[in-house]
This record gives sequence, C-alpha cells and structure tokens, in this order.
Amino acid sequence: MLENVFFRIPDVKSERLGGTLDTDMAEPHVNVTRLLDIMPVFNTIMPFWKETHLQLDTVFMSLQQLPTLIQSIDIAEKRDKTHINARNINASEEISIVSIRELKELLESYEKYQKFKNLVLNTYDLHLIMECFLEYVRKMEFPDKGSRLGALMVYENLGVAVQFNKMYNPDNNAKLCEVTIEEERSLDRYDASWLQQLTPVNIYTDYYNAIKSYWSGKISENRKLEWLFCGKYSLKEI
Repeated sequence: MLENVFFRIPDVKSERLGGTLDTDMAEPHVNVTRLLDIMPVFNTIMPFWKETHLQLDTVFMSLQQLPTLIQSIDIAEKRDKTHINARNINASEEISIVSIRELKELLESYEKYQKFKNLVLNTYDLHLIMECFLEYVRKMEFPDKGSRLGALMVYENLGVAVQFNKMYNPDNNAKLCEVTIEEERSLDRYDASWLQQLTPVNIYTDYYNAIKSYWSGKISENRKLEWLFCGKYSLKEI
C-alpha cells in the first residue's frame, strides 16, 4: 500500500462514495467526443501556427472569422498584396503581417472540415486544442508515458485539488474527498504549473516547451503537482 495521501473532488456523474471504483469507468476530465472533433482542427492549424509564430488566439480567431477573412483576402489579392495585417484578425497580436498564401491554405483546409462536420468553434475548444497538443507531444517525445485522457487526476495538496477542479469541472459541486488507492495500474507525477502558465497569447514554441517540461516530469519553482492514476480506488468525504 502506498503511503501517499491523495485528494480529489469527484465527478458526481460517475464517482460514488462508499465503494470501489475503477478509473476505466470514470468520466474523462474533458469531453472526449468534442476532443475527437477538434483533433483534426489542431492537426490543420499546427503547421501554420508553428511556421508563422502567431499567437494561438490569432490562429483560432482566423478560423472563427472564416467568411469575413476570406473576403478580406480576396480584396487584398485583387490589389496584388502578398500579406495582410494580422492585427485585423486579432488586435493584440504582436506580429504585424501574415502571408496570404499560408493563411489561405489554412482556411481552405479548415473550411472543408468545418462544412463536413458542421463545426462551430467555441471558447472551450481552445482548452481542447491544448489537450490535443499534450497528446501530440506525448506520442512524439514520450511514447512510454500514459495518456491524460485515460487517467484520473489526484492531488497531494488540498488547495491544488480545489483549484484544478474549478479549471477542469467548473460546474462540479461535489465535496473534497480523500482517495484510497486499492489497486495501482499506473501512478505518475507531473507539475501542472507548466500548463497553467500557458494562455492563448502564447505561440507554438511556448506551448511545445512547456508541454515537454510537463511530460518530462520536471518540477518548477511554483509547482502544482498532479498525479495521473489508473487503477481501482475509493473515496471518503473529508
């Protein structure tokens, strides 16, 4: 039996008190159905985002502004322009111009998928794009690591448990519980502060470096430890 004491605010839909639970039956911390819809969007934007060094919110907003932006590109091309002002997409963007050719390739690729899925992007999808990036870096750089999507997040610190519950499950009104691990299939420690420091204004390399630090197990000065657990467990309300 492990000596570590862990805490968690359970998902009221799938985690009941007073019995043995299995992480295979728990609700993931993200909407996996929606994540699968967003994964092709991430794959589409990633080369463009990496190449242009634009902020993530600028790339995301360009997809949201699809019809208007296509019209702006048409007008610019008729004037023999090769670039447009990136700040017309996002006023807070640090880079002033973006290649019309690269932007058109992005929009045309996204438009095909958007029509196929009848997809409308929302604010929550930005969080899912980061989860897609987490999976991408894990598979490329740390193939031996287990996915976050199939794991339960547990915490050593009560305050961190409350904070991350608000982040991952803002509508969850369950009580804080102590976690007893009954059967461990995997239990891996990561510093989630690497992820928490990321915002939509960051560029590709910011995300890549932070996510790589996360999966490497590197601990920051302002650490906020989360453990990815797979196995059987029980919960006791504190």
